[in-house]
Amino acid sequence: FDEVDNYTNRSPYPMIHILREKDVENAVDLMGGDSEKVWKRNVELFQKFEEDFGREGVEMIIEGKKLTEIKELFSNVTTSTGKSEG
Repeated sequence: FDEVDNYTNRSPYPMIHILREKDVENAVDLMGGDSEKVWKRNVELFQKFEEDFGREGVEMIIEGKKLTEIKELFSNVTTSTGKSEG
């Protein structure tokens, strides 16, 4: 449970996700119709966060404390879809 990809399933606060079916369909369509790519993209993103900011930095990101650095990082992240996030 100590791997950074576990952060993709965490929230600093108790949370209920309300997702509209159409919104989920649109998100999956953006990932080429493969819903597993969404999970893979999130794992890759957190691995990149850990690489760039360390585990302490990841925890700060989860708490919302490093937002300016995240915006810059998004412009440089290439995901499993081969597309840049920025």
